[in-house]
Amino acid sequence: MMIYCFILLVYFNSVHTNHFNGGTITWKPIDPSDSSSSVTITIQQSYWWTYPNIQCANNVPITTSGRANQGSNLTCTADCSTDGGYSTKPIKTLTDCISVSSPLGMLTSQRSQNITLTANAHFYLTYRGNAWTGLGKPSVMNLEWSITTYVDLRMRPDGIINTPPTSGVISPQYIVVNRTSQIQIPVSDVNAGDDVHCRWSEYSHGYRRRRECSACVVTTCSGLACLSFSDCVAGTTTVDTPEILKPTSTYPVRQAINKCGGTCYPGLTPDTWYAAAIQIEDFINSSSTTPMSSTPVQFLIYVMPEPTCPYESIIQPLTGCFDVVVGITKIFNLTIFNRCNPSDVDIADVVLSHEIDGMTKSSLTASPTNSSVTYVQFIWTPEAEQIGLQRMCATAYTEEYAQSDVYCVTFTVMSSPLLACVMTTTTSTSTTSTSSSTSTTSTSTTTSTSTTTVTTTTSSTS
Repeated sequence: MMIYCFILLVYFNSVHTNHFNGGTITWKPIDPSDSSSSVTITIQQSYWWTYPNIQCANNVPITTSGRANQGSNLTCTADCSTDGGYSTKPIKTLTDCISVSSPLGMLTSQRSQNITLTANAHFYLTYRGNAWTGLGKPSVMNLEWSITTYVDLRMRPDGIINTPPTSGVISPQYIVVNRTSQIQIPVSDVNAGDDVHCRWSEYSHGYRRRRECSACVVTTCSGLACLSFSDCVAGTTTVDTPEILKPTSTYPVRQAINKCGGTCYPGLTPDTWYAAAIQIEDFINSSSTTPMSSTPVQFLIYVMPEPTCPYESIIQPLTGCFDVVVGITKIFNLTIFNRCNPSDVDIADVVLSHEIDGMTKSSLTASPTNSSVTYVQFIWTPEAEQIGLQRMCATAYTEEYAQSDVYCVTFTVMSSPLLACVMTTTTSTSTTSTSSSTSTTSTSTTTSTSTTTVTTTTSSTS
């Protein structure tokens, strides 16, 4: 299933104090069929940071010098009377570094934690702070962010506890001025048959209102031009330090389906940072207007000048079978074709937006026979708890931050080699053409996998 949402780029005159770059929060039940009086779920937080402003260590970000006071908790921000006891044992927002790209200045952190809640709990859980990069032009610092997920442990109509869709997107995303760009956001849902939608995160003014993003939204649109913006309220500080955030809580009416399609977006200004905040929601079927969960995805977008070489690299898809077996090590390569002259602009790195636990990635290795070909080697020994589908998504970057289409591959982990086929990888050493072309989207094919595409049009007009 493919979803192409042409969604509005939410313009935050927001805070990028040069270290927090967005992220996502999701959760899943340990046993979707659990009908006992208490239910254990796993809450996973994944965040992007600027490296080396934030150090690669456990307990990000407080292990970075000068940030010891920047830890906080995920807080209940709506329906807290039915939070199943969460507020008595909140989870910290600290995460652990899982990957770094020194050439691109990117750091990824993640942490999963189990918590047991009362059956039928349902509430909104939020990570809030004010350490975005300075966004907009003129740049405004220290605005707030609010990354909110909806937890609902009530049984679905089909008699199980819902597992929300998951999504990941690399942040920052780099797009080129005067060019229409598509930002691909792979989405998957383990509950086959669910109807998955995207929408813009929403901000509600007033005391104790649920917020899913910062305070800037487009209010009037005509065609592809946005005519006016609401007021953008900055925080009270001008340095990267914690401040007292405005309280939020109940939101009176649940949102109806609001696909990202049909919205408009402004022309974007070069040399400027923007932020996007969307929610991925699943519905029991296409006629339902009540989401069973809501997964936040927030990321930064940088509009850069025209690069020396405007051509994105290409990740060659893997071929053959994607079955892997518990306890048997799988080694494979991803091959990247550089459509620029490598002596002028080379491949900088390959970054994963969706990782598989236990899979290691090598540094870039140049082909000995073709200077336009680079590859990355992956090594993985699947474990018993990974039986089922496991997905990896990758993006290649040039030294000028031109990024390839997202390439995703889904492996099927099996318990016995008797059930598995053999995966092959074809590596070509031919040089690809450097002529301009229209990029296409490539996504792994499972019944519950989709790709959301953010389309933006940039303009050199200030």
